[in-house]
Amino acid sequence: MIIRQAKEKEMKKIRELAETEALDSESMPANEFLVAEENNSISGFGRVIQHQDCLELCSLMVIKEKRRQGIGRKITAARIKKALDLSKGGPNIYITTIIPQFFEKSGFKQAKIFPKSMIKDEKWCQGCKDRTRCVVMKYEHS
Repeated sequence: MIIRQAKEKEMKKIRELAETEALDSESMPANEFLVAEENNSISGFGRVIQHQDCLELCSLMVIKEKRRQGIGRKITAARIKKALDLSKGGPNIYITTIIPQFFEKSGFKQAKIFPKSMIKDEKWCQGCKDRTRCVVMKYEHS
């Protein structure tokens, strides 16, 4: 398995997969996505968005039959590296999630204070299965 930059021709498939899990599927430029590829097939993907006030990791997905094999963790590590490269030590890295325990293992901690771009409106949250569990987390670099 390799983690690589998404290609424009893959974005239709990535959008379809994102929509099955109610992930943000608006405005999806390929340059924001990394994919996990195995046997010429996408096993998962994740996105890094550069906001004016921070970097956001979002839209992490691993296809159901490939879950619990460490793919999500590898995509997350690659997204953190990409975000750190983009930020050059500048803006902080955040994530909004309903599975904080997954991201704690990668160095994220729940944020009490966070940038305006991490405040999500009702439209953004529509597909979420359980908004009451949603938290904003910040990456704590070592």
